[in-house]
Amino acid sequence: MPTTALLNYSKKWLTVAEVVKLTGYGKQPIINRIKLGSLPARKDDKGRWQIARHEVVKLLDRCTEPMYSCVEAAALLSFSDRTIAVKLRQGGFPNAVMVWGEWRIPESDLLDIMREGTAEAELEVQAAKAGVTEELEDAESATPEGSDFELAAA
Repeated sequence: MPTTALLNYSKKWLTVAEVVKLTGYGKQPIINRIKLGSLPARKDDKGRWQIARHEVVKLLDRCTEPMYSCVEAAALLSFSDRTIAVKLRQGGFPNAVMVWGEWRIPESDLLDIMREGTAEAELEVQAAKAGVTEELEDAESATPEGSDFELAAA
């Protein structure tokens, strides 16, 4: 990534086209980041997006983490390729970028999805445990005193 060239760039505010040229990212991923709030920007008097140079430097610094293709992300998350595509469209990977025509998903986005899945799984386990406990309590209270089941258990 051309961070050095960016630091030497004289303008404080860059257009989307300049950010695309300096970073190698596609136009739409830059605009998506702006709309999702992960790349702060403002509009000029003609309604064009402007991004502060220091924000582009921060963007490049964040993007030094490992990045995965859609196929790799699907394998790591045990999702289908279609699920990954849907999540991309819905903003489920807020820091994903298009590089040379291919989506790249940063490791941090994958870890966030894994954490969400882990939290959901833990809640399901807790609910299942609570359900089993209730079923056992119901079974114990439903067993009539002096029944064969109670004598066998004793």
